Amino acid sequence: MTQIRLLTSDEDFLPVKPHDCVRVVIGEDQDMTQVVRPVVCVKSAEVDRYISSSILLSSKVWEQDIITTVLWAVSQYPSASFFDIGSNLGLYSLSVASLFRKMGNTQTGKVLAVDAMADNLAFIRASLLAEQVSSSQITFINNPVSNTTSPLYPVHIGDDWATNPGSIMFLPEEQMTSAPLGPPVTAITLPKILSLASSTNIVIIKMDIQGHECRVLHSDEVFSSHQFMPYIFMEWAEVILQQASCPNLAKFIDHLHFHGYTPRWPVSMAVVPRKCLGLPVMDILWVHRDANVMGDGSTTYEECNKTGFMPQRDPGLGGWDTEGLLLGKINIIVGSSSREHCFGCTSV
Repeated sequence: MTQIRLLTSDEDFLPVKPHDCVRVVIGEDQDMTQVVRPVVCVKSAEVDRYISSSILLSSKVWEQDIITTVLWAVSQYPSASFFDIGSNLGLYSLSVASLFRKMGNTQTGKVLAVDAMADNLAFIRASLLAEQVSSSQITFINNPVSNTTSPLYPVHIGDDWATNPGSIMFLPEEQMTSAPLGPPVTAITLPKILSLASSTNIVIIKMDIQGHECRVLHSDEVFSSHQFMPYIFMEWAEVILQQASCPNLAKFIDHLHFHGYTPRWPVSMAVVPRKCLGLPVMDILWVHRDANVMGDGSTTYEECNKTGFMPQRDPGLGGWDTEGLLLGKINIIVGSSSREHCFGCTSV
């Protein structure tokens, strides 16, 4: 039987000492209904050079533009539950929980924070306590998520795991190429998590699990649930870079398309051409055909050949283009995106 590690009592959480707890402002909306101000407890910049460092050193929230879209998505379906799979320090969980409180919904378990690293969940709980709000609004699950319930081992990817806790990946023993950082832990599947929220009919998902996204979603069982999943926010770069976790990318894309999902940029919601999905763009938002769409983007990626798509941001030399295409790593012609012409990306 799969062991879901729910953290509920004080004794379940690791003792942590945040470097600081900071109130941040997230979201943008003309009438301010989707702007939230959660308290976020962070680590020192020396041990977390991305999420904590951006808040402490530059007063910026990591992935704020995408969180803003998440808040918009939740506002479209206020009865939905929100799954933050790979929650890290909980910027998404805390922001959505804050929005629910703002909408007058303090129902227990509306937000699920799922993370294999127990200290991350303890930091999220510390953030709620620092804001003096009930921690019962968030359900804490301390498991990695994959397509099986086999034991997974924590290993580092890249050379920055000591200063980037989010780079730790959980792998089966046969895929390990280096010594594990700790003992194995039991994985759980997305259908199992969905069963914990069986009373809700709508689930919005954010997933950042270092390439396991492909394993987790490449299953018909996920989409046979009675629950409607209008939006799946996904870190895409690791799906491309961790090829062992997604050996057949084209079939995975076809699988999502078969179940009614279109890939979009997570800030503008403009359609991402299929031929660009073979590149390590940072993030993709998969939008169901029956879901509301922000803006006036095309509804299917097949229309790309006719309409193209517009970049969300002006590209800078050596910087980022179209919400996450790193020009320094990909040889594409800046400015070739237009309403009539798609990027000249490699095929999938």
